[in-house]
Amino acid sequence: MITSNSFEVSRKRGLPAAFHITRFEIGYGKLGLVKYLTFLLAGAGLWTGLFGVVETMIVGFVYLIFCYIFGWWWFASKMFLWQIEVSNRNNLFVTEMRKVYKGKKS
Repeated sequence: MITSNSFEVSRKRGLPAAFHITRFEIGYGKLGLVKYLTFLLAGAGLWTGLFGVVETMIVGFVYLIFCYIFGWWWFASKMFLWQIEVSNRNNLFVTEMRKVYKGKKS
């Protein structure tokens, strides 16, 4: 049985982790093309001998940290609200509902 006290404890542990995961996933999703560029440069560096495995791993780790920082910036600068608005403008249901409720005052 879940009590309110046990829910509060699990929420305090899980919520910060969920925020960190979301920040990383947003950054990783937005910077997806950089991943392929990093892979291409790392492969070329390993093939030609310019980079070693350690340097390639360092670049990958820096990329992961940059993904987290970019995701944090995405939320801190409220860019996610603009992303939602762009999505809403292309959503036919939201467009129709805005037309319906535009004339109504609450």
